[in-house]
Amino acid sequence: MIPNARLVHIYRDPRDVVSSYTKQTWMPSDPVQSAIIYRDLLNRWWKVRESLPEDTYFEISLEHLISEPQNVLKGVCQFWEVPWSNKLLDVPLERSHSGRWKRDLTRKQQNEVQEVLKDHISKLGYMER
Repeated sequence: MIPNARLVHIYRDPRDVVSSYTKQTWMPSDPVQSAIIYRDLLNRWWKVRESLPEDTYFEISLEHLISEPQNVLKGVCQFWEVPWSNKLLDVPLERSHSGRWKRDLTRKQQNEVQEVLKDHISKLGYMER
């Protein structure tokens, strides 16, 4: 549809995504069901990504963006070929809820979600607990 698009994919710990999904009215409240949906979404993204030239997408973790916003955002600006502005640092990122899955999910749910998402947790560079 947009042949010259340059995509920025910001991903986060899949377990945090599931924790967030369970709080949404448009997703199942059951963490395992939400994990299956998210696993399928990630599988679809990676299939689409295989068909894209590597210079048309830029992937960063939300956690890296939060820990090093200036460096990450400068990389995004370079990728999009737009000038850097310090105003980009004015966006508050502290509400990212990193690690929320440890608080929101029971130990049993954590184990079940990790089992569903284990390949994606590893592929994205997150550690199983």
